[in-house]
Amino acid sequence: MTDYCPANLMRKLTLIIRLVLCLILVSSFCTHQLWAQTTCPTITNTRLTAVTVCSGKAVDSLQVATTALPPNTIEFVRFDAVQTNPYLSSDGTHLGEISAENGLATQRTVNFPANTAASAKTYYVYACLKPMPTDPACAPFALITITIAACDCPPQKCVPITIRRVK
Repeated sequence: MTDYCPANLMRKLTLIIRLVLCLILVSSFCTHQLWAQTTCPTITNTRLTAVTVCSGKAVDSLQVATTALPPNTIEFVRFDAVQTNPYLSSDGTHLGEISAENGLATQRTVNFPANTAASAKTYYVYACLKPMPTDPACAPFALITITIAACDCPPQKCVPITIRRVK
């Protein structure tokens, strides 16, 4: 016998809504709490550890392999000198922040300052964990060296010319 009493239907509907909400909350809890990172994530280089580009050209991509899980991301930071620990330096330039997909963090189309010097300019790009780890023993990073080739041609200079009419 089917129960069509509105009060009973309302109770059943309320139970179903509560069940759905519990499943959503448990799912969220499992995703963010039970599966949270319990080990120190790794950041390692992939195929490229050094890239050379012409002045004024962008680097196609910077890529590292990582075991970092959300909410952690990978931040790429540019330095003019080699760093012993990039987490402790404040003079780097932020290039981008990427969430890893399938164990890879790839920053695409990265611009560097033009090199107008007579010799190549080297930058040191570090992939670091963000937010910064609270445990100093768990501060992984990877280094990618970027060389910007020297300018091949000096800037064009305008040379005034005088035109004389010949009779």
